[in-house]
Amino acid sequence: MVTRITGLNSGMDIDSIVTQLMTAEKIPLDKMKQNKQTLTWKSDAYRDINKQLATLNTTLNKLRYSSQWQTSSASSSDTSIATVTASTNSSASSHSLVVNSLATGAILKGSAVSKADVPLTATTPLASTTRITAGENDQLSVTLDGSTKTITLTANDPSDPSASYTPQQLADELQNQLNSSFGYKKVLVGLDGNNITMTPQGSADSLPQLTVGTYGSNSGLDALGFTSGQSFKINTASKLSDIAGQFNTPLSYGTFSVNGVSFTYGADDTLASIINQVNASSAGVRMSYDSVTDQFSVVSKTTGASSIVEIKDGSGNLASALGFGSSNTASGTDAEVVIDGTTSHRSSNSFTVDDISYTLVSADPSKTITVNSTQDTDAIFNSIKSFVDAYNTTMTLVKTRVNEAVDKNYPPLTDDQRKDMSDSDIQLWEAKAKVGVLHSDSILNSIASSLRNVTSASVSTVSTDFNALYKIGITTMSYSSGYDVTTASNLQIDETKLRAAIQKDPDSVIKLFSSQPSDSSNAKTGIAQQMYNQVNDAISQLVTKAGGLSSAQDAITSTLGKQLHDLENDIDDFQDKLNTKEDNYYKQFAAMEDAVGKGNSTLSWLQSTFG
Repeated sequence: MVTRITGLNSGMDIDSIVTQLMTAEKIPLDKMKQNKQTLTWKSDAYRDINKQLATLNTTLNKLRYSSQWQTSSASSSDTSIATVTASTNSSASSHSLVVNSLATGAILKGSAVSKADVPLTATTPLASTTRITAGENDQLSVTLDGSTKTITLTANDPSDPSASYTPQQLADELQNQLNSSFGYKKVLVGLDGNNITMTPQGSADSLPQLTVGTYGSNSGLDALGFTSGQSFKINTASKLSDIAGQFNTPLSYGTFSVNGVSFTYGADDTLASIINQVNASSAGVRMSYDSVTDQFSVVSKTTGASSIVEIKDGSGNLASALGFGSSNTASGTDAEVVIDGTTSHRSSNSFTVDDISYTLVSADPSKTITVNSTQDTDAIFNSIKSFVDAYNTTMTLVKTRVNEAVDKNYPPLTDDQRKDMSDSDIQLWEAKAKVGVLHSDSILNSIASSLRNVTSASVSTVSTDFNALYKIGITTMSYSSGYDVTTASNLQIDETKLRAAIQKDPDSVIKLFSSQPSDSSNAKTGIAQQMYNQVNDAISQLVTKAGGLSSAQDAITSTLGKQLHDLENDIDDFQDKLNTKEDNYYKQFAAMEDAVGKGNSTLSWLQSTFG
């Protein structure tokens, strides 16, 4: 901003004079800015209508194809036996169902893998005495049946250098701490020579897994003679070389196959990595290990009599070591069902018969259940009502914008007017100034007319009793309560008549909306498709006029976008001219000031000379 010191010689308020002169000069600029504001409001109004048209089209898109109408529902009299769903085109029906057996996959389960009579034994024997020091070698991690605890041994007296544990004393101390952590003698501690042993307790066929590990940097596990990762049963995370001695069947390395897919394994592999390879392969099975029963199982990913699991040893004997034997095969079974007295076999527990999808849950040959399929007339009615609501909302918005008149007492505010108003006053003013920006708009009138024409159309491919909206109870608003131009084109539903039509012939009612002829004839095309096409055309027109739904000002290719862009350039050019004009005024007054100053100097000289 330029700072000027004016009027020193003339005594005139030059700034005030220039401001008054520029006020008149700025009148065209204010008009251009007001025009820009009106165009911006007009763009916003068009975009609001376009958003509503897009909402209407979303509703129409759900109705223009018969497959998208959810017209049927199905129920089972006993969902503990089977659950059912109906497809869109399912007709009303009732069926009896007996489930004699479920479809199963092929399952192979191996025998126990680990040596049952071998406790978890330390790999290093204890010395005659072992000193336990707090924070150094007094802690270890023990996991029993999935529950991990930190075991802390009682440290020897630090003030007595000779204090230590004998092997039996250390075993007793470990027993006490395990009792405190897991319960009394849930794990039995013993000695095999000077090697500490641990044995989990439980029923013979389901002894829990027991695993030991280090606790941070503490060397308590080493003090007891164990190696991190040692386990009572097979530890799937350990290298095969570390657990080879725990298999009931001595392990040899090489290859094995599942369903003809060969796998190679060696000393550095883990059972976990082998399981992952099998499950990710094309063998089509899921392999798993149950640490409670100490058994491996292989299950086919598909069900039915055609599903097979076959596991064989190759150059190695892993299949045998995992309890499957050197070669073993299992097959799945088909489900056996009786529907309406007819017995059939299914490879899957999920199947479809006569547009009803069955999912078998359990088998009970002694129980007959009933499956019913009914037309969901409420769903059809609600779909049609959602269309009417969306149509009415759209038409009300369009007709309101077209018919609201401009209030000439509220033009867009100028910059100078805004300076003298509060924010709330500006908002109130602009709310009134925006009204009528689309008054009598030809595009909107055309859109309203095209949508209204669709609602009165008939569809020749539908039975004559149901081939038009008015025949199923959907008509334009009556004027008995007075004429309202904004709702004159809206639709109203005679609920009794519409529900009766749906009940009598739901297929024809749906076809009225969703008929899709092979040719493009409107006479054969459903109401939803016809209106969907018209709405798409309307959206295209408004995009051409005002740009997309995001920002019309940025859409320079649109009609209003171009006008706004050109107007902004005109405003910038005119502002430059005003700046030049203002500078010229100040230069002229500066010259006048200079002349007045010189005159004052001459007068002073004359007065002093001839005074």
